[in-house]
Amino acid sequence: MRWALFALTFSLGLFAVSCATVRYANVRLPGDTPMNKDVENCLILTVHLADGEKLPLVMDTGNPVTILDKSLEQKLGKPLGSTNTDNFGQRINVTLFSPPPLYLEETPLAKPACGHYIFTMDCKEISAEAGRPIMGVLGMDILDNYSIQLNFTKGTIRFLDEQQVKKGGLGEKFALVNVGDGCFYIKENLTGMRGPGSLIDTGCNYDGWLTRQLFQNWTNRTSSPSKGEFHSPNGVLGGQLYHDLDLQVEDPLTNDFHTQLNGIGLHVLSRNLVTLDFPERMMFLKRISPTQKMK
Repeated sequence: MRWALFALTFSLGLFAVSCATVRYANVRLPGDTPMNKDVENCLILTVHLADGEKLPLVMDTGNPVTILDKSLEQKLGKPLGSTNTDNFGQRINVTLFSPPPLYLEETPLAKPACGHYIFTMDCKEISAEAGRPIMGVLGMDILDNYSIQLNFTKGTIRFLDEQQVKKGGLGEKFALVNVGDGCFYIKENLTGMRGPGSLIDTGCNYDGWLTRQLFQNWTNRTSSPSKGEFHSPNGVLGGQLYHDLDLQVEDPLTNDFHTQLNGIGLHVLSRNLVTLDFPERMMFLKRISPTQKMK
């Protein structure tokens, strides 16, 4: 079964926040963190609260806001309010709280780059789909403060400083464009055809998806593809050929901001050394192996 690990549809009023681009703010960087062994299901960072309670959170670049499980509400203080939102097409109510201090090992994580609240909701469904206990989602409101390198060969997550990024050798460069809710897309897509760009979504635990029209073009083999274009099951990104892609049709997230975009998920990203330089709005992909692919 394939699924996007987590998806919410947020109202524009909540996330249309004026936010200056943060260029390597003065934040302490955590040390190298090992990836979870079941990373093919979801990418997890285990953080902890000030009292030491450990929280396995899905690291989700396709989610604009950090979310914690409802069982933690008694530790979060007085609620700031509540709002209705959609989760996989199902209307749910979420409660807003001031963001608590979160730590990775002994290093405090940066405060949300935009907004002054987190959500709580019942994470039982996410846990069931992930096949392990999940206590929430680490969203772009916090991740946006960092340059993060995902090394799927070594199984590590690194937080890089400006000089480490400037050394280069990180691979093909892609500009990151704000969708409008704090998440980012690139202007390219996996087919090499003209069409919408692609959301970078580490919370999507498969290859990715295409808009309906682009999916029809990609799977239509009655005509030969033009130069630079590819038909199913192969694709291309940054001049690199990707064999045996299993792309879904349309955005599975049912998110109003994302419905007109294609998406690149965790399994395609895992074929690369991935550097997400959010302060400078750049992504770098350095191909690991033409044949390496998550199972």
